[in-house]
Amino acid sequence: MNCIRKLSFLITIMYCFTLLSAPNSKVWNINSQVLLIKTDSSGNEIWRRHYGKNEWLHYEEGESVEKTRDDGYIIAGKYEYLPFCEEQAYLIKIDSLGNKEWDKYFWWGECINAGAFSVIQDSNDYYVVTGRKMGMTGVDTCCIGLCKLDSATTIWTKEFGGYPWGADAGKSVQQALDGGYILAGLTSAFGSGGSDVYLIKTDSGGNEEWSKTFGGSLDDAGNSVQLTTDGGYIIGGSTESFGSGGSDVYLIKTDSGGNEEWSKIFGDSLDDAGNSVLQTSDSGYIIAGYKKLLCGGDSLPKGYLIKTDSGGNEKWSKTFGGPTDACIANSIKKISNGDFIIVGAIEYYCGIGEEELPDTFILYNTGTEIFLNKITVKYELKANSQIEIIIFDVLGNRVRRLERGIKPAGIHEIVWDGRDDRREKIGSGIYFFEIKAGRKRIVKKLSLIR
Repeated sequence: MNCIRKLSFLITIMYCFTLLSAPNSKVWNINSQVLLIKTDSSGNEIWRRHYGKNEWLHYEEGESVEKTRDDGYIIAGKYEYLPFCEEQAYLIKIDSLGNKEWDKYFWWGECINAGAFSVIQDSNDYYVVTGRKMGMTGVDTCCIGLCKLDSATTIWTKEFGGYPWGADAGKSVQQALDGGYILAGLTSAFGSGGSDVYLIKTDSGGNEEWSKTFGGSLDDAGNSVQLTTDGGYIIGGSTESFGSGGSDVYLIKTDSGGNEEWSKIFGDSLDDAGNSVLQTSDSGYIIAGYKKLLCGGDSLPKGYLIKTDSGGNEKWSKTFGGPTDACIANSIKKISNGDFIIVGAIEYYCGIGEEELPDTFILYNTGTEIFLNKITVKYELKANSQIEIIIFDVLGNRVRRLERGIKPAGIHEIVWDGRDDRREKIGSGIYFFEIKAGRKRIVKKLSLIR
């Protein structure tokens, strides 16, 4: 996708998503921050806040948000400094107005990369977060991290999974009825092969009491876990081992000891996945995720909602998203009137169904180009378009605006002579050529040598 817009819908809850400043290529983003939006019950925006360093090549991403008992919110995600590709888990506590009270960047002990995917406030007002830890010996040494905090102070950190052989991650955490914790995620170190759904029960100190794996010989994952009214657990995720082909939605019901009572598969020959699951008031379940559908010669994910009875049998299912949009449902929550709210992301194909955008926008020779005194860049528009072309330096400062206005359809060339807006020569170095048409943007790396 060349143009990405992520939407977050909140009524009595809040969710967070990442605002990407250069969505075509994460590598050349100027910066990226967590964005949190609060709305009223009709979806009208009350306020929005950004969190993170807001510095060149610093990338923050929000994965999970929960309301806290002081009417504030706690956000979990990750932080990455792109030149070194070093990731840390990132936790942000905010008040009811969205003002940051504290934040914390941390690893799960000694490791080279980390990320936080789920956070809760437990019954004793501690924060418990789970995610992924990558060990010191390479990319194949991931394990699950579980951390308990009192404000920004770490109380304990635990590790689970296949370290040093696994590629494991914790995707969801809840507090169990006995005060311990239940985690769902994936493991490639145990189970039947590939990756398997991984369910872990701990005591209140984070010590493992038991763990279970579910799945087959291919890749399976648990993305969401919830307690059920009978004291057991319901897991929503994806499976490639069973079903109709590709990946399918995977729903697993266990008893209080993690023993499987039943499992169900939903989907067809294209890829499907369940990202979030809840038990409903009729003792059934509702799963939110995505379902890929054919769109011309391509397949696009659509938001996917499945309602089942108490035995996991499908009662109905819905897909949503525009005909040319990629839509994914990431989380489903129940609100006070008994309805549900879904939070997710939409990726729009720029130009499709929008008269003001080109249906095809091509920048030729998108790789890094080295030049001495001047460079000619060629691009093509398939429709009349409002465009802007800017040169940036590596700190994100504008060096030169080369073009702004309406250009006709066709092939165009533009020359940059290595001078800034004051028409003064600039020094040798790395620069970025950015061309925008409507909401679509492409960035090209340039190397000037004098």
